[in-house]
Amino acid sequence: EKGETLLEISQAFRLLGVGGILVGDDLDWPAVESDLKAFLQTAPDTAGADDDLLSSLPGLLFCPDGYWVLDATPRQWVLRKRGGNLEELGRELEREINGEQP
Repeated sequence: EKGETLLEISQAFRLLGVGGILVGDDLDWPAVESDLKAFLQTAPDTAGADDDLLSSLPGLLFCPDGYWVLDATPRQWVLRKRGGNLEELGRELEREINGEQP
């Protein structure tokens, strides 16, 4: 259902560490694609077409809407959490040192 995937992506991305990869399926379902695009409109720091790791994987294509697509049947979507700025990395490290969950 519309909105369900948005909630799942939002929660999973929040828990994902810097550089982590989130993969989802059913991209061919209109509700999933709509929720993925809605999530990306919240301006998360995700890897774009210039990501060296994702661009090196065969069958993985960058979509102009801001996510990666695994060219398979059914299609799958891929997001990678960027976060290369030192301030964010410092916060992640401090949370880890303090034993906090991401």
